[in-house]
Amino acid sequence: MPPGGHFVRALEQLDLTDAQEKMIDELRLDGMATFREHREERAADHKELVAAVKAGKLDRKVVHQKVDERLTAMKDDMHDLADRLMDLYDSLSADQRAELVKMIEDHEARRGEDGPSGGHPGGHRR
Repeated sequence: MPPGGHFVRALEQLDLTDAQEKMIDELRLDGMATFREHREERAADHKELVAAVKAGKLDRKVVHQKVDERLTAMKDDMHDLADRLMDLYDSLSADQRAELVKMIEDHEARRGEDGPSGGHPGGHRR
């Protein structure tokens, strides 16, 4: 699930206004576009690194620069996502916020005290 996905799914269970639904739709569309953009960047980086290996010219500085570029992009994307999720939260009425809290509490009660993994190693149930 993409970052913020659980929060968005919870919000979608609320009785949202048209404006709030539009915010979620735009967030998803932009998220898909960003994913495609980064996939294309990763593919280009991969080709470049493979070519460098084949040519015997793999440069440590270039590899670290690629890592830094990717981390910067991820950080920027996550800050943008956090701001947009906060904008969604800020747009909720008092009743919507109360319903969201109830949903969270119900979810926690179903999950139990063992945490997100339900007490199962690695977070998986068998």
